[in-house]
Amino acid sequence: MSDEQPNGAPGDYRVGYCSPPLSSRFRPGVSGNPRGRPKGVKSLAAVVATTLGERIAVTENGCRKRISKLEEAVKQLVNRAASGEARAMQLLLALVQASEARPPQADANYLAEGDEIVLRGRCHVVESLMRIRRVSQLKSCGGDDFAPRLHG
Repeated sequence: MSDEQPNGAPGDYRVGYCSPPLSSRFRPGVSGNPRGRPKGVKSLAAVVATTLGERIAVTENGCRKRISKLEEAVKQLVNRAASGEARAMQLLLALVQASEARPPQADANYLAEGDEIVLRGRCHVVESLMRIRRVSQLKSCGGDDFAPRLHG
């Protein structure tokens, strides 16, 4: 950069508040953060969850299938507990107790009885509104002869 000062007169420039030295100013066309914002580091829980979710190929009873690493680890734990390993039994019992202590997660495909009743009622309301709309559309088109009967 040249020694010329911002106001054009050499040697008149005062360094201070809101007037940084010319040598330390950002150069035109050069970013103030050349490497950019550093990427976030994944937490241990995120790394464990993604690793356990990875799918692997296993052969079970002569059939080859793909299951998650978590499923395979649980199968191995159950097999070791069934073979009599005391430590595996303790781990398995702790795992079962922890899963039973959690409230069950709602299945997205399951509707409670109350939900079904509400949905049936809403369906009847929508069907009635659609019938009324059809009748009014037919009447506005001059088609009284073809209007469906609502009662009977």
